[in-house]
Amino acid sequence: MGWKRKDYRDFSVHVYSAGEDGCLANSYIVETASHLLVIDTQCLLPYAEKVKAMAVRLNKPIARVIITHAHPDHWFGTSVFSGEQIYALPIVRMEMEKDAVTAFQRNKPRLGDKIGDEAVLPNHTLEKGRFVVDGVEFYVHEILNTETSSLAVLEIPAEKILFASDMVYAHTHIYVADNHIEEWIAALKCCQQKSFKDIFPGHGNDFSPQVLQEEMNYLRSAGKVIAEAKSFSEFRQRMLALYPDYAGKLLLELNAMFLVLPLGSHLETDA
Repeated sequence: MGWKRKDYRDFSVHVYSAGEDGCLANSYIVETASHLLVIDTQCLLPYAEKVKAMAVRLNKPIARVIITHAHPDHWFGTSVFSGEQIYALPIVRMEMEKDAVTAFQRNKPRLGDKIGDEAVLPNHTLEKGRFVVDGVEFYVHEILNTETSSLAVLEIPAEKILFASDMVYAHTHIYVADNHIEEWIAALKCCQQKSFKDIFPGHGNDFSPQVLQEEMNYLRSAGKVIAEAKSFSEFRQRMLALYPDYAGKLLLELNAMFLVLPLGSHLETDA
């Protein structure tokens, strides 16, 4: 939890990681010569406000706020950036606009004033391909059917780094309820082949490319357990036993609401 910083030739990356109650979600501020680029805005307002406070402290205008995908742990905190240019991919914008009200209503009783009263949604469309901020080239790629149906990853080719969003988890339990295991592993293999120097994950604090193989191993294990488990309790217990040192137990619990096992079992039907 807290801030880390990595410096490159023409920019710096400020990394903020939420605590366990914020699903260990990461936000990134890319600081170029004269501007800031904010990637994801947290879920809980106390964490989102820390990201905003860092942006204020850096004392540079925000060129873009980018929401990588539609899962609430990465964007509920966007209200603290109200008035900024907020970008998301077309599919992500559509999903957020469709589900925002329901998502807030579902989470408000549990989270109370830790989240806002209403959604602040993207007001600009993030286009795939190249854009430049102060001479730093970014490339936006859309990744389909991994942790979610659509998410944006941002590459800075000059330094061989990738902001991987929730395509990559580092030493944490993984939200696998969409069950795109094979497509996800294939995407990670493609990522491996590009030989990135640093990979900034959606959750967790290891930026080394080695996390890709570890994540693939976890996904294979999860796929096997999903195929065999008779209840969510069994799924949970087996994943905790296989990965006892992994952080993010709340991430594991989030699977309960949406994960469908072969027999249609959910947490509600556990014995």
